[in-house]
Amino acid sequence: MAIHLTGRHVELDDALRDYVDKKVRKLEQHGARLHDVSVILGMEKYRAVAEVSINADGHSVIAKDETKELYQSIDGVMEKIERQMMRYRGKRVKDKVRATASRPDAVRDVVDENSNHRGVETRKVSVPSMSTEDVLAMMTSPESNCMVFSDRGVGMLRIVHRRANGEMEIIDPVT
Repeated sequence: MAIHLTGRHVELDDALRDYVDKKVRKLEQHGARLHDVSVILGMEKYRAVAEVSINADGHSVIAKDETKELYQSIDGVMEKIERQMMRYRGKRVKDKVRATASRPDAVRDVVDENSNHRGVETRKVSVPSMSTEDVLAMMTSPESNCMVFSDRGVGMLRIVHRRANGEMEIIDPVT
């Protein structure tokens, strides 16, 4: 990820650069891959202006904020960008879920009554192929506690589990 920081009538000292870098890096937790980040900071008369433009997975996110202080403007514009990223992520996950559900080989339960074990049914379930970020985004509702999926990035079966304290845990089965 490349961060391009530009100052208009503002001297960009190390503290300001570190503050912007920390705020931009925080956006990566939303699951999108940030390719190009352009931040323009400027002073216009009595206003501090912060403009941010991000290219995330081919989707452009742009925001602008004005306040009396530069750090407040940076905080405001990053909140706007974060809301847009959350909205984009929600749409992306809904589209993937809708696409998975419309496939003819979507998740189906098949119960085999001719099991080798007496009194035990064998259930075959097709597992969706998704990225870990998408699965974690899908598990935002408190009702979902566990999900089994085939991780596209790693190419193996994984389990995401919500612990009793609310934290998420990724389980990699070992054979």
